[in-house]
Amino acid sequence: MSWYYRLGLFGLCFCLVLVIQWRGAAFRSEFGGSPDEPAHYVTGLMVHDYLAAGLPSGPLEYARSYYRHYPKVGLGHWPPFFYVIQGVWGLVFGPSKISLMVLMAAITGVLATVLGDGISREYSPGAGVCMAVVMTTQPAVAEYSRMLMAETLMALLVLLAVLAWGSYLETERWQAAAWFGLWSTLALLTKGTGIALALVPPLSVLLTRRWRLARRFSFWLPAIMVVVFAGPWYLLAPDAQHESVARFGGLQFIGVRILGTLAGWPRMLGVIPTLAGIAGILMWVFRIRRGAPGSKWQAAACILASSYICRLMIGAWEERHLLSTLPVLFMFACAPVAWLFSVPLKPLHKWVKVLLAGAATAAVATANIYALPPKAQFGFVEAAQHLTSAPRLREAVFLVCSDSAGEGMLISEVAMRERRPGHVILRASKVLSSSDFMGGRYRSLFDNQASVLQYLDSVPVGIVIIDAAGRKLPHGSLLAETMRDHPEKWELESRYSLSRRPSEILVYRRAGRLPNSQL
Repeated sequence: MSWYYRLGLFGLCFCLVLVIQWRGAAFRSEFGGSPDEPAHYVTGLMVHDYLAAGLPSGPLEYARSYYRHYPKVGLGHWPPFFYVIQGVWGLVFGPSKISLMVLMAAITGVLATVLGDGISREYSPGAGVCMAVVMTTQPAVAEYSRMLMAETLMALLVLLAVLAWGSYLETERWQAAAWFGLWSTLALLTKGTGIALALVPPLSVLLTRRWRLARRFSFWLPAIMVVVFAGPWYLLAPDAQHESVARFGGLQFIGVRILGTLAGWPRMLGVIPTLAGIAGILMWVFRIRRGAPGSKWQAAACILASSYICRLMIGAWEERHLLSTLPVLFMFACAPVAWLFSVPLKPLHKWVKVLLAGAATAAVATANIYALPPKAQFGFVEAAQHLTSAPRLREAVFLVCSDSAGEGMLISEVAMRERRPGHVILRASKVLSSSDFMGGRYRSLFDNQASVLQYLDSVPVGIVIIDAAGRKLPHGSLLAETMRDHPEKWELESRYSLSRRPSEILVYRRAGRLPNSQL
């Protein structure tokens, strides 16, 4: 396909994602679609600030200092590639919320373009456009396109890797194997779920019975690249994700996922597209058995099998991680659709079929866009605007008490609005209580109001932000009671109603002159 086709397809899908984001309030809502979303933002912001400052110190020293102000940095727990993309993008276009939503639209646009280009080579340019548009507006893909999450980037890297390995199976050239190694390395440096790509080469050998491939250096080249370039991160990075999940759902056989994973695909993709994908897999099995070339489709089948196996064996493999395989299922789903439109219907002219396909695609895309509800708005935007704009609060230490997502939303909204590093923000879940990585083994560190007041004075904390989610927790309930029962020490500064949540955010200010941070 020509570059004009690819650019046009990218522009179409890019604009569709912008419409989805605009309708879904993604440009004005908090990063609250997932507890991970604010952590992704703060971490990417840290990388941007580090690059913008000209690498002022060692990266680990800088990260520790940044965490002291904005304790939602996830670098170490997650690999760095997604954050490097955010940081470089921010240097060019700024690190604002709108800018990063445009970045997510661009990533989804590239994903749709790669999918459409691959389908057009097998079927027709029109088929590529139709499937790219349907995938872009598919609810699961659209949902993560309006969130600052790594799922769509992972889907892009997995699709590129699958296509590269399909090219290798077809040509056996080392260049194709090297491309597979590159995309696999970047996938593993984005999320640990990229390990699913490790099973694609051996599964493809088993599927095709081309045992001689295992004797070629090019077959092992991707593994060498991954070990050399991604291996050091997982071996040396502090608190790397594999270390955390090993304690809370590492390698184990999870029998319930035998059927649960099979049910997860239709939940994410929809019943009809899933059935079309299954039909496409069966059609390609039949075609390949009859001698038709199908290396790309063999590689695609291998990533589906690999993802299924990984989810059976790795406890931390959540259902949302299956999103990286959805483009592959869309590839297979195109086979029965293309067959239907290839059936000769003499009363219908070819252009009538084209118009019917275009109308059906437009109808599905429109229905998908309107079916997706807006992102929730929690009120932390307004609270952060007030806290960062009031001159008297410039040096105050903030204590935010909510669940993990709420604390992250407040931290990210404050960080994006001030000159960094700015306020020191404490998380009540970290300083008033303790728990393990997954929130288990919880215990409150204080059992009376006097001890809470003593801690607040020792910091000293100048502002306390608490919402309903925080008040439901034992340490948050005690903190709220302390604020309410000691008006001589803590005054209610402001409150913010939550537009899509039956609660409100309460902001308390220390009575009298606010002390400067001593942290």
